[in-house]
This record gives sequence, structure tokens and C-alpha cells, in this order.
Amino acid sequence: MKKIILLYLMLVSCSIFSKDNINITIPSNTTDMYLYKDLEKGEYQGVYIDIFADVLKNKNISINLDGEDSDVVLRTIETLDGKRVYDYFDTPMIYRVGVVVNKNSTLSNLGNVKNLKVAYIPNQHGLKEFKERYNNLNLEKIEVKNLDEGLEKLSEGEVDAFIAQDWYDKNSGETNYKLLENIRYNEQIAIKKNLKNIHKEIEETMDTIEGDSFQKLLS
Repeated sequence: MKKIILLYLMLVSCSIFSKDNINITIPSNTTDMYLYKDLEKGEYQGVYIDIFADVLKNKNISINLDGEDSDVVLRTIETLDGKRVYDYFDTPMIYRVGVVVNKNSTLSNLGNVKNLKVAYIPNQHGLKEFKERYNNLNLEKIEVKNLDEGLEKLSEGEVDAFIAQDWYDKNSGETNYKLLENIRYNEQIAIKKNLKNIHKEIEETMDTIEGDSFQKLLS
């Protein structure tokens, strides 16, 4: 009986450490130069693909948008996993969540605010992170389609603030609005805890990539 159990454990261990079929999920709200699908070639390309070219070599990769029960989740933050089945680690990829208000707004900080009406763009980084940072704040959430609609509701006084991803980077010259908060986040990679070998390969790749090499990939 002990031999049977030992053999079973050895088979399980081998399957964990030599998994060739990798199911990768990316959030649908993060399509940009870091990771995107080339519609002509039908392939995913971008910085993540370049970084992990060696890791993913000779493996059957399945990439899905907003998938569940994935082996690897790219471009996430450490709030995905309520059951703690993933390990997380930071990447050099950064995004910022901006809390934008009118230039004449009386809001100076959100520490003492109890109620706030905010506009947000669904399927974009921002609202989830904001709610976690200010979890005692009672939010009235107004969904908008895009940046222009969010700013319109802000300027017309329909909302107190607008939560926008990477606001400063894209709108630093804007004078009609002011940035109340600019919350910086590192994107993370989530890997199932039992996939130790894949975790090690990916983490070592991220740790050993040099700054100059990373900047070349970004350019």
C-alpha cells in the first residue's frame, strides 16, 4: 500500500513540475503594448510575450480573456484570489489610478469624506483599487462609456470625482481639472501554488531582466 501511495505522489509531482499545457488568463481591460492580439496573425504579442519567450517555449499555451481557474493570470493585482490558491509577484509594469475632480472642487483629500459620487469606466483599472483603498467610503457609482463622458459629468456637477486609469500620463496638461490622488500600482502575475517549476522559471526571468533590456522592449 505504501508503495502505491509513493508511486501516486511521484506521478503527481512529475505532472506538477513538467506541465506542458499552460492556461493563461488576461483581464479584457488591459489590451495595450504590454499584451495584445495581432488580429492578422491571430497571435498574442507585446512585452509580456517577449519577456516570457523562453519560458513558454515548447509548451502548449492557451490565452483567454477573463478566464477562470487559470494556471497563470497576467496583469492583475493581489485581490483576485479569495481562496489563496495563487502566488503573486510584482512586475516592472506600472499603472496609476487617478482620482480627478474639478479645478474649483473643495475636496482636498478623501480622509474625512463619508459619501462620494464617482464616475468610472467599466472594465478598466480604477474602481476596484479605489474601493479597496477607501473601503469605509460610501460610494455612489456612475458608469460612463469613456473619458469624455466622465469629464462631462464631472464638469456638470453630476459626480464629485472621476476615477481614471493613467490620468496623469495622458492628461498632464489639462487645466480644467485637478488630480486629487494618483495611486501607483505594480501589475502582478498570479501563478497557481502547485505549479512550482513554472513559478520559478517566470520569477527568475523577471528578476534577471536588466533595466536596459526592459526599456528596449518597451520601445
